[in-house]
Amino acid sequence: MNTTESRTTAPVRVGNKAPSIHLASPVEGDWFPAAEAALFRGFASDLEDVVLGDSAFVWSSDRDGKLGEGPTLWSVPLSDGAHEITLTVTDRDGRTTGQSVHITVGEQAGPPGRSVALLLFLAGGAFLLISAGGIFFVRRGRRGA
Repeated sequence: MNTTESRTTAPVRVGNKAPSIHLASPVEGDWFPAAEAALFRGFASDLEDVVLGDSAFVWSSDRDGKLGEGPTLWSVPLSDGAHEITLTVTDRDGRTTGQSVHITVGEQAGPPGRSVALLLFLAGGAFLLISAGGIFFVRRGRRGA
């Protein structure tokens, strides 16, 4: 109902469009301990180019500048502090698109509650050890009675 169809044997041309991208890693709000290398991964597609070469992908940090090229960067060392990480993809016609995320590097900026969770975990383990020792002592004392 109310549909239309058109057929042609002539090639269909798509207007020049910028690439579509997806920044997979890191994600918004990620935190990395100081001196830990980060993994960056992004994906892109372009209607005109179909396949984009490594040089089409450029990674940068507002703090450390250009980080490298390619859809995946391994072991990227970052300075301590807050970073805005940007993946920019450029097709052969010069059309660009970018996506950014904010991350933090360094011990002082860990996610809130991490140290509290660790403290509770350790306290729970200590409680279990003390409880087990008390049960052993009570059972042993009853045998001798």
